[in-house]
Amino acid sequence: MARYRSSIALAGSGLLIAIFLIAKGPTLGDKGAGPLRAAAERLDTKQRELAAAVEARATTLAQLPRLSWAVATDEETVRDLTTDELGFRTQPGEVIALAQIDKKSGHSVTLLHAPPAAALWTPSAPGLHAIVVGGELLIASVAAVEPRERADAVAGALVVARRLDVAAAADQLIRAGIAARIITADGSATLTEVPALAREPETIIPIGTSSGMRLAGRLPGHKRGVWVALAFFVLLIWGGAAALAARRAGLRGVGLPLVSTNGVAPGNFVPDTTPMLDMLVAQRNITASSSNGFHVNGANGVNGAAVSPVVEIVSGPVAVGVPHSEAIPASKADFPALFREFMDLRKRCGDRSKAPSYDEFFKLLDKRRREMVETRSATEVMFQIVFIDGRAVVRAKGVH
Repeated sequence: MARYRSSIALAGSGLLIAIFLIAKGPTLGDKGAGPLRAAAERLDTKQRELAAAVEARATTLAQLPRLSWAVATDEETVRDLTTDELGFRTQPGEVIALAQIDKKSGHSVTLLHAPPAAALWTPSAPGLHAIVVGGELLIASVAAVEPRERADAVAGALVVARRLDVAAAADQLIRAGIAARIITADGSATLTEVPALAREPETIIPIGTSSGMRLAGRLPGHKRGVWVALAFFVLLIWGGAAALAARRAGLRGVGLPLVSTNGVAPGNFVPDTTPMLDMLVAQRNITASSSNGFHVNGANGVNGAAVSPVVEIVSGPVAVGVPHSEAIPASKADFPALFREFMDLRKRCGDRSKAPSYDEFFKLLDKRRREMVETRSATEVMFQIVFIDGRAVVRAKGVH
């Protein structure tokens, strides 16, 4: 189980990442109703500023003597009055209406629209109102006008309204991808449209506390499908990596060599304790003499313990064993590096026998080189670190 630890870790981490992507991914970067609330606050600030202006304007105009006289007449009479006779002019972006209200029935008649083309609803209740005219949102102030005549039968009301600037709030909502509209007592005005959100439920937020307006928005839905697809992709990648790690672990477990791209098995793929006897053939063209080992005081190993040969001589073509290093000529060999490779492989093999020192290692290899050159008529000797029979050896091969 220990050799599969890396594959289990990869599979587990991939699963955790996939679960996180599915559970939390759709909400990453999602600001929820935050942009909608910010737009409502912006609109509330705008409407309070505008409300103060139209309220002051309505109060001032309602005190004009000519309006007190006009509100007691009829629509035809007021329509014939000139601007100078009325005593006021509309300001840019302003709509004014004068209404006569029957006290008995409560029915109201609009006597005046200024400008004339404006169609303005005339609420009877004094105070501030948010109204929708022609798809635009207006903030209106209604001020009572006391008629000079017929005060027992009729009452007068003056309405001053101005358009609320919603451009900044609409831009903010567009950037957030929110479809929104402003709801008033008599209707609604569209701020932004997002057809894809037509079936999403509306989130409604009050605009201030006194205007009576509400901001209704359809928030973008969570794109869960995208995150599920991403999680599936992560599972494929991590699962593939885990499967590859498990396969390599399995190959190491049964002692099979893992060949690198240059045809030589990497040293770090050699197992620490698993023998390679099942790979060896019965007939080996390899000979090892008693002089190949490392001796202490004439005996092999410590206190006469057996020591595996350090050098094996190849007497013919053979491919037994797993190479741990490239074969290098003795004339160009980096013996300190070769010694480090040899000691590293011994450690990986779990070889606990007495190890040679570097001087002993060098003298032994040099001795074998000279013997092979003298007795085998070799012009050069190649040295290679090899994993064979569950141990590390230096393979020496003469080259003619």
